[in-house]
Amino acid sequence: MATNEALRAMLEARSVAVVGASPRFDSPGYHMVKQLIVGGFSGEVAAVNPRYDEVEGIACYRALDELPFGPDLVLLGVGNRRLERQMEEAARCGARGVVIFASGLEDPPGDPPLTGRLKSIAAEAGMAVCGANCMGFADVERGLRALAFEERPDLEPGNVVWISHSGSAFSALLHAERGIRFNLAVSTGQELTTTMADYMLYALERGSTRVISLFLETVRDPDRFRLALQTAAESDVPVVALKVGRTPTSRRLVTAHSGALAGDDAAYEALFKAYGVARVGTLNEMADLVELLGAGRRAAPGGLAAILDSGGERAHLVDAATDLGVPLARPSKQTLQSVAAP
Repeated sequence: MATNEALRAMLEARSVAVVGASPRFDSPGYHMVKQLIVGGFSGEVAAVNPRYDEVEGIACYRALDELPFGPDLVLLGVGNRRLERQMEEAARCGARGVVIFASGLEDPPGDPPLTGRLKSIAAEAGMAVCGANCMGFADVERGLRALAFEERPDLEPGNVVWISHSGSAFSALLHAERGIRFNLAVSTGQELTTTMADYMLYALERGSTRVISLFLETVRDPDRFRLALQTAAESDVPVVALKVGRTPTSRRLVTAHSGALAGDDAAYEALFKAYGVARVGTLNEMADLVELLGAGRRAAPGGLAAILDSGGERAHLVDAATDLGVPLARPSKQTLQSVAAP
């Protein structure tokens, strides 16, 4: 299974440059630097901003070409009007990947549009791009937090991959105080060069990946997405998906949000069924199922049992299980005798 080497170099970066770093508390420039420190990133880090000499103890340089090392990853914490120049500078200094937090949209739009020009720069330089219009990514196992917002400091590495088209949903699940432990979390944004399928295929090469959870608006590379689902099924890695854009109104909202087409929901339903994807309807349901699957003890069909002290709730559970086609365990005579009242 081939994975784009630029993507691998971006996600496994050993050196990071933070463009737009700032000591101003609670600004994106501050959080980009702070999150690298909080995550415990052990590689080389440099800040880039001509206004400062240092940010949070990290040496600050006037421009990318003044750095004492060539960064694997560049975090671009600048506005849209500065993006193109900074992308070009990142390419010139040999960066393998960049994270673009800004929207990448111009008003009025150029010809070609800014997103198209950014794609061209990345393609010519062989760079991977996370974004634009994203929240970044966090490799919890390696302590690499390529983020521009405050994240909880107590994230513990685990076995769940979280890939989201929604920045808000991305942050919500990371902040949820649930028993979910992530190895990799990615906010993909507009996917200028790197799609959800690319991240999935990369994650499936990691031995720690046991669950993949997706919040998706669209699929920009259907063949590669199908390959990712097939690979997950063959690797016995369950995929949980929350697909939005099921109705005409929500499909228009998806287009307004990311410029993407949500597609026909029946096609997604058929695709999910073909590869055993567990489709959920809410973030709460997503959290419940991912927490269950990530616990490491997956029940086989007919291996679920419940102990209740309410006759009504017992009947409700059986009805719900029947509606969902979930077989419950049938206790053996020996089990019934052992739990019987003396």
